[in-house]
Amino acid sequence: MGLEQDPSLLGALMKAVDTALFDHFDSRRIERRRELIAEWKTRQSYPYHNEPATDEERVERAAFDVIATAVRRHIPKFRSQERLALGLLKDTLQRNPSGVTALLDQYVGLGQDEQEAPPPTRTHTTLAVDQSHDQRH
Repeated sequence: MGLEQDPSLLGALMKAVDTALFDHFDSRRIERRRELIAEWKTRQSYPYHNEPATDEERVERAAFDVIATAVRRHIPKFRSQERLALGLLKDTLQRNPSGVTALLDQYVGLGQDEQEAPPPTRTHTTLAVDQSHDQRH
């Protein structure tokens, strides 16, 4: 029996291919995020200097990393401007986390994949840490 004659087999194969492709590109996106953050740290542009000490700080850092890497094309390459842009993003995320996404969408026009970043959260709120995010970083 060929693939054309067994739609359930074809469907299962297509689902497996789709899952494998998603996993591959998701892994690559995570790897690229780590590389970019390492570059910012090397250039001393990354606005966080210590490891997060609380769950709230881990959530804030995770949200910052996702958002900052999503808008990386719009961050200037000159070190002082890069440091300023990342610092302002950090400050905005801390002061007005609910407005960050709307602000970036208004001025930057995030693409569909960039809009899928988790929403920013307040550091003052008790939040559960996304364990899957911690394991990937």
